[in-house]
Amino acid sequence: MKITSVLLPLGLALPLILPPRTSLQAHETQDAIAARIGEETISLSEYKDYLLEIYAKGPLKNLIDRRLLQREADRLGIEVDPEQLELATQREWDSYLRRFKGVEAGFVAEIEAQGFSREAYYNGLRDRKRDEQLAAAICLQTRTLSESDVRERFNQQYGLDGVAVEVRHIFFTPARLRIELQRQGKSKAELTPEHLDKVLREKATALLVELRAGGDFAALAAENSHDISAPKNGGMIQGYNYRTYGDEFAVAVRTAALGVPFGPVQTKAGLHLIEVTSRRQTNFDDVRAELEAAMMLDEPSWKETNQLRLDLLERTEVTIY
Repeated sequence: MKITSVLLPLGLALPLILPPRTSLQAHETQDAIAARIGEETISLSEYKDYLLEIYAKGPLKNLIDRRLLQREADRLGIEVDPEQLELATQREWDSYLRRFKGVEAGFVAEIEAQGFSREAYYNGLRDRKRDEQLAAAICLQTRTLSESDVRERFNQQYGLDGVAVEVRHIFFTPARLRIELQRQGKSKAELTPEHLDKVLREKATALLVELRAGGDFAALAAENSHDISAPKNGGMIQGYNYRTYGDEFAVAVRTAALGVPFGPVQTKAGLHLIEVTSRRQTNFDDVRAELEAAMMLDEPSWKETNQLRLDLLERTEVTIY
């Protein structure tokens, strides 16, 4: 890609408010009048120079971006469904109306103050939605999956390296303990880090004994854990992914016997009593085809459509004068 310009990077989406559109076809000469102030006139060329000064060539680059998308869509035989485009545009329009409690007149008055008619602004929204739908369709048709992409989805869906676990814990943190002891009348001078650590370990050890004697983990977590969600979930860590609470916690979970409470495990967050309640192993090759088929149908992300626009620009010779 060759691009002759020292201007700002390509805008990736039309701004909601652009300078008012001027029809060049309505003016036969460069010095046609754009506005009149008393006896003073503002020519169309002055107005264009002003817009170029204020907005640089951002809108031009948006237009280039749009043309590149259309060229690629034409090459691939992709067309936007008019009904789906209209539905998306109307949803966008309605989202703006909510700021005005659904009263269209208030919204129209605001955009008219910016120099737009209702029709022009609505058409601008439609143009942007059309670009979004073209970009999404192009991504779906040209998408390729790397090994790392599929592995990442596998780890998300089936657990790191295919090992999915359910884990619950009872969590203790010095900060919460300090507050509890202060409420009980302890002075700040007494609550040294060493003292707090000693109290936490004694409490954790006592609870571990109770758990191993058959104590109800969920009930004890709800009563004692410093995790504020414990009263609702019994200490269960939703969607544990071997990252929550760091490496020390993850190592302990990987080596834990199933259904046996253990600890306390020290992490940067505090102390934990842990129980792995289930562990399920999935082989990557057994589910790879299923994962790939699902990923090929995923709605394109902003990151993916953004990369498409950059790639189209990169492989096309563009000169901005």
